[in-house]
Amino acid sequence: MGANASSFTIPNPMIGMNGNQYRVIATSQCAVGTSAAATLTVNVAPAITNQPSAQTVCAGTAATFSVTATGAGLMYQWQSSPTGCAGTFTDIMGAMSASYTTAPVTVANDGTAYRVIVSGACTPAVTSNCVLLTVGDAAMITIQPQPVTVCSPANATFSVTATGSSLTYQWQVSTAAVPAFTNIPLATSASYTTATMPSMNGNQYRVIVFSCTPTGITSNAVTLTVNTPIAITVDPATQTVCQGTSTTFSVTAAGTGIAYQWQYSATGCAGTFLPITGATSSTYTIASPTPANNGGYRVVVSGTCNTVTSACATLLVNTPIAISAAGQPMSLALCVPTNNSATFTVAATGTAPTYQWQLSVGGGAFANITGATSASYTVTPLATSQSGNQYRVIVSGTCTPAGVTSTPATLTVNSVPIIVTQPSSRTVCDGSSTSFTVAATGTTITYQWQVSLNGGPFNNLANAAPYSGVTTATLTVNPAMLTMNGNVYRVVVSGVPCGAVNSNAVTLTVNPQPSVVLTAASITNSTPAFTALNAPGAQVVLSTTISPAGLYSFVWFKNGAVIPGVTTAGYPLDANEFGTYYTVATNTATGCTQRSNDVTVTPASTSTVFVYPNPNNGTFQVRYYNASSTAVERTIRVLDSKGAVVYTRKYTIASGPYAQMDVQLNRPTAKGIYIVELRDASSKLVGTSRILVDY
Repeated sequence: MGANASSFTIPNPMIGMNGNQYRVIATSQCAVGTSAAATLTVNVAPAITNQPSAQTVCAGTAATFSVTATGAGLMYQWQSSPTGCAGTFTDIMGAMSASYTTAPVTVANDGTAYRVIVSGACTPAVTSNCVLLTVGDAAMITIQPQPVTVCSPANATFSVTATGSSLTYQWQVSTAAVPAFTNIPLATSASYTTATMPSMNGNQYRVIVFSCTPTGITSNAVTLTVNTPIAITVDPATQTVCQGTSTTFSVTAAGTGIAYQWQYSATGCAGTFLPITGATSSTYTIASPTPANNGGYRVVVSGTCNTVTSACATLLVNTPIAISAAGQPMSLALCVPTNNSATFTVAATGTAPTYQWQLSVGGGAFANITGATSASYTVTPLATSQSGNQYRVIVSGTCTPAGVTSTPATLTVNSVPIIVTQPSSRTVCDGSSTSFTVAATGTTITYQWQVSLNGGPFNNLANAAPYSGVTTATLTVNPAMLTMNGNVYRVVVSGVPCGAVNSNAVTLTVNPQPSVVLTAASITNSTPAFTALNAPGAQVVLSTTISPAGLYSFVWFKNGAVIPGVTTAGYPLDANEFGTYYTVATNTATGCTQRSNDVTVTPASTSTVFVYPNPNNGTFQVRYYNASSTAVERTIRVLDSKGAVVYTRKYTIASGPYAQMDVQLNRPTAKGIYIVELRDASSKLVGTSRILVDY
């Protein structure tokens, strides 16, 4: 529309119009003519589609910068600025293509800026972004990684020391027997730390160090050694065997560098363990154990990482049954009808003994006695028809031989002595004398006293201190000692031909004598006590320290005479009670009595006038030391705060180093401070004291 002139103008040709053809049709009155076609060429202004990139290279290598641009008739001119993008750019001679490669660079080229100006058929020319050239030193490893040995699950750390520019790191691991390294995610620093497991033992580690080149340098490969802590999976088991039978303790354990040391405690698992020489394997065998081997056994398992002690196992060595000559049943000669029983006893050694008594009548075969299954067998009632019977016992146990038969013991039944009065238990104090007495009837009676210690068998006593009368009806113990407490005594009363009868077993109880120590606060100081008995402020108190603990009664003595009415552990003294004291303490539970040491209380010489109580209500006492053994005269005057005398009285001091002088002021007496004067027989002032009268 509107293209009807001899020329045609396109205001803003677009790239899409490139190649369009145009012609004109001319019309006159005479004819119409068409011109030749003319082509429109539309060129594009230069434009950069890919900017140059910054380059990092190592010294001694070349760097290449490149640009991608569009447009018609493109031309390039690379420029550089040695002082960076803010500096002055100058053209690089000959650098007129889309890429530019520098000559080998040096560290002096570090920080040089580069850009390119792209021009074409159309204007304006465009300038690329400014990019920098970084020139660094190539990487070099100065300290290689080192092998690491740890105990699982401890951390293992590998490290490398390298020089170079812009260093980066990538650690790698190989878990295969033939090394095949793979990158470890996030392991990109100069050191690498990892938690360990036993499965990681033998892993190899290395690091690739990158600097100014895309290809890094690889460190030496080093090995991770993961040692396993010692762990016991099966502890030794308790063993019970017969003497002479081999026994073995064993332990199952795992860990690195494992070693064993067996230990033994003679007093069991709670005792002190000591190493067993040569017992250094996972098992420990005792080829021929005896009861001396009884005790606790354990093994200390040590390794590269730690040491673990197993649980304790015990060994119990059972012993075969044996009857010694002294332990055989003894033949008995007894009398009837008194003590109408006979007891046969066997003493056997061995583990878990069981008993079966047998009887032979008139020399016949032995047969089991029903129910006779203890270490002793009592025949009751006795009859003379039983005389000549023989008794024996088969003792069986855990270990072979399964049973041991005792020698036969013969029962002779005669008339037996009779104990009409049994001995009685005695309770005495340590160091006292006591006796046990038996009364018996029978023919040609003899006596033998016996003792049982700590529940053991009875043994005959001999006439040796502290015993006397061991073959009489009365056994005397003098002195009875604490070590004899709990001893059990009996007497064997024998008669001919009736044999012997044992008395009841009686117990000797020996109680300890108390230890009584008497002490007293000294009154030979500057402020002795001058108070009524038990008055507040008393300083002289006799007190006892007594052991053993218990409930005690006391009897107090002064100058050898009993002090009536004083039964407590302490005794406070008043000012006149000078003398020598002791107390006798009696344990009310045991009756044991002990006398304390002596304590002598003496008066102290002092020039102090003592007034008590103070404050008071006008009634008080005054005491002053009397060095003379004869009577003396003293005068007490009481003055008020104005110096007026409100009380005066003479006293004759007849006895006691601190005789009491009682004062009663006239009533009513005003409250306030008063001066108490003490004068001698010549009215010479001896001393003064101040009192407070307060109601």
